Amino acid sequence: ALAVALLDRDGEVPRAPSRASHVVICDPLDDAEQTWVWRRALGGEVEISVDELRVGMGMAHESASIARARGIAGDPGRLRQVVEQLLSPASRRGIEVEHPTQDLASVVLPEAPRRGLTHALTLARMPEAFGERRGVKILLSGAPGTGKTLSARALAAELGRSLYRVDLATVVSKWLGETEKNLRHAFLAARAVGAVLLFDEGEALMGQRGDVARGSDRYANLEVAYLLQALEAHDGVVVVTTNARGKMDGAFMRRFDVVLELPRPDATGREALWRRELGQAADCLAEGFISDVAHRVELTGGHIAAAARLAHAAAHADSRSLAEEDVLEAIAFEHDKLGGSMSAARFREEAGKAGAKWRN
Repeated sequence: ALAVALLDRDGEVPRAPSRASHVVICDPLDDAEQTWVWRRALGGEVEISVDELRVGMGMAHESASIARARGIAGDPGRLRQVVEQLLSPASRRGIEVEHPTQDLASVVLPEAPRRGLTHALTLARMPEAFGERRGVKILLSGAPGTGKTLSARALAAELGRSLYRVDLATVVSKWLGETEKNLRHAFLAARAVGAVLLFDEGEALMGQRGDVARGSDRYANLEVAYLLQALEAHDGVVVVTTNARGKMDGAFMRRFDVVLELPRPDATGREALWRRELGQAADCLAEGFISDVAHRVELTGGHIAAAARLAHAAAHADSRSLAEEDVLEAIAFEHDKLGGSMSAARFREEAGKAGAKWRN
């Protein structure tokens, strides 16, 4: 008797020791096959880049049928959304799906890291890979609040892709083999729709391998080894962020095409961040106030955004326009959050004295 196994590319071949077996891989194996699949499914209605949508024949035909019924078969972006909706919920377990809209111009960065992100964007848009290496892998390191996650969102928006943000708390499991299985699902889900895959706080997964002193060490090393191989093989865009670059396993570094250190913003950058986060409400503030705050208070972009939200909330609670005292109080709370040595009350007092020039 003959046993025929129809499998996707990553499926396991079932055992049939008493039968002759024949395995048929149903997923497209290369770019040419993927292009053929979409041409057959869409009937030549639209040309789909194989870098955007990598699915099997069944998924392609089902997606095309739904797209035709909705009248969106000629729109690659909306077709991608259909494919995304058809993905099994289990395949996106531990993934937070985002659809960013802010572009790279909205990210406040110095010239060097901005150019690095532009180069990464160019790599991701190139139609062909160099040599045997596929995909684009980017490492963004820096202190909390320096714009690492925001930069990843901007890259996804510039590429017109979804952002699949991996929730490490859900993906990492104490059970043997579960972490690798969850990671495999994350890579496959991102690959199917061409999403940018984001690992925030990547050092938690890509930590340095150590000597095997107990059984759990061996399993932890196996997880790192699996992630190394998966990162190498993935042909999409992967962004890893970390604020502890020194804790990452050195073997990961050569897998990254672009490695960028995002510094704390200088006074000019902080002023731009304050103006962006406060928006039009800043027009009510005294002339020179924002510039003075930007030069005196060294906060990162994330903390400036948090302080701006709190200042807006204080003004809204009293049904009035934003005032300088709202911003100073919000900064004081951020200092408390960061464990600053100066109390909130003292900060407001000293800032008020220093701000005499914009009060007059």
